Amino acid sequence: MNLPNKLTVLRLIMTPFFLLALLVEFPHHMLVALILFAAASITDYIDGNMASKLKDDEQAFIRNKKVGFIFQQYNLLSKLTVEENVEISASF
Repeated sequence: MNLPNKLTVLRLIMTPFFLLALLVEFPHHMLVALILFAAASITDYIDGNMASKLKDDEQAFIRNKKVGFIFQQYNLLSKLTVEENVEISASF
């Protein structure tokens, strides 16, 4: 697991504690929530900064292999069959 993935997992783990600090009153609960929010913000900034330093071809590789897109309109090519439309999208 690389560093950006570890940072994302850390943010996911912190989420219930952040909500708990916001919703349950205990001494300094708002300060705890602020600290957790600041920590999540810092890790998000580091993660984004690392991603922005990637070269264009590295970013394209990640987008093509790791990120999925869901389109609200199908935009299928009417001259092709469903299978051919899927093959076209899989080639990118």
